[in-house]
Amino acid sequence: MKLLLSLSAILFSFSLIAQDYPSALADRECIELDLSESVQVENSHFIYRWDFGDGTVNYGVIASHCYDSLGTFRASLSIQDPISGTEFEEEYAQTIQIVPAVELMIELDKQSEVYNLKAMLDGEGISNTSFFWTVNDQYFVSNQLTDLPLEDGDNVRVLARFDFQGEETLLAKQITIGSINQ
Repeated sequence: MKLLLSLSAILFSFSLIAQDYPSALADRECIELDLSESVQVENSHFIYRWDFGDGTVNYGVIASHCYDSLGTFRASLSIQDPISGTEFEEEYAQTIQIVPAVELMIELDKQSEVYNLKAMLDGEGISNTSFFWTVNDQYFVSNQLTDLPLEDGDNVRVLARFDFQGEETLLAKQITIGSINQ
């Protein structure tokens, strides 16, 4: 009985913090923007300012940056001539798209008056996966739940714990039964 209580406590703590985790993660996507082949010697005094579209700014003929989040970013280059004070804003721009490396998904299937739920991780390099569910104040450990009597408005939350690229990682996802955005 003591083991059961301890497992419930672990699941309860996971359910409380599950909302604090994203449902997808990106690899650190790194880029290098290099103008060294096209900058002429007489323009070497120019100031090259790179804006990576996520609040990061870097200076130089060559600039590197790693994105930490998912999304579409617009990297742009502005050039300033410190001698004349002339500035050329956004002389070059490139769209950078960072897509999920791993995404947590919930498959929902309604059979008559009950629901079947399945949790899945989509991505490469995933191992040692466990799924922890919270459904109407009940806790389950499985990748699949069947014959659940759910109603519109019920919240279902799943926490996935897994190894990704050698590190323990957590992702969470919550859905509301009957919601348009499931």
